[in-house]
Amino acid sequence: MPKPKKILILVAVGVQCAALGAMCWQREAALRSGAPVFMRTAPVDPRDLFRGDYVRLTYDVSAIPIDRVAEDEVEAMRRPEKRVYLSYQTDARNMVIPLKLSLKKPQQERFIRGYTQKDWRPDVVAVRYGVEKYFMQQGRGRDLERSRTLEGVRIPLEMEVAVDRDNGIAVLKGYRYTELGLGIVLPRRASGQERPEFKVQVKLANASPQPLRILDPEDHRSFRIELSSDWLPRNQEKIRFQQPSPPLELYQASDVKIIPPRSLYQFEIDLDQPRYQLVRGATSIDWDEMQSWETARIVYQTPDPALLSDLDDTWNLWQGRAVSRAFSGTNFRD
Repeated sequence: MPKPKKILILVAVGVQCAALGAMCWQREAALRSGAPVFMRTAPVDPRDLFRGDYVRLTYDVSAIPIDRVAEDEVEAMRRPEKRVYLSYQTDARNMVIPLKLSLKKPQQERFIRGYTQKDWRPDVVAVRYGVEKYFMQQGRGRDLERSRTLEGVRIPLEMEVAVDRDNGIAVLKGYRYTELGLGIVLPRRASGQERPEFKVQVKLANASPQPLRILDPEDHRSFRIELSSDWLPRNQEKIRFQQPSPPLELYQASDVKIIPPRSLYQFEIDLDQPRYQLVRGATSIDWDEMQSWETARIVYQTPDPALLSDLDDTWNLWQGRAVSRAFSGTNFRD
């Protein structure tokens, strides 16, 4: 082999080794000094034949709504592998709450660096952050999956991530399960029945070893329904609720409910009530008339502190957000 060619090969190998070393150094730096936060995820359990068990992860922040992106940056983010920065804040449980996604590195806010991915949904930008696989000891991956439910209710997995303050590089450190899972049971059409009563059974599962306190008044207003249209056909209008949101009310001591350890708290929400009436444009529709691209989730979130002024003790209320599976009519979508 001619000497100049050997030199070129050695230079190329040296550059690759230097790049790999820089990547490892950046990740080590993030692990040592990065700010720890938690990201909520829904794992599945494939098997990596070369490195033992691992859990593949998709995060709440893997799909960022378009309304959190500057209008002049949306088109660029439609192309895959564009570097982006997710600005975020954290809640009382140190969970990541996304603020905005940008092509520009933020100067003030905390941020996580990611890269755009191909996605068919027009209302979101898909992002990977380099923390989508969690490797475990041989045999532990399936154990992790089996721990995800309590009496049929999914218990979300929350990954601990160290985020470098300067460059936003994220590195996985560990995991925990959230204390509170939210499951639902959808109505089923009986034989010969034209339309079932659309009553959804809601199940809150306390997966912790301690009692949990939540707020649930008689009208269940601490639970809301989030509507979404992941893919909207041309000239099709989004579904929405016909009635505006009711005025906010203060919570009372009788609204506090205690869920014992490893137990369920259950009730029904009647979606046939007028306040849950759906409309598409000017047309009223029933819940079982939702299209496949239209989904809903039931969400429990600790109310705003301003609504808790009539309560003596608020420090011991569960803090966080619990979300059900997505559904369209009588079918689940995830």
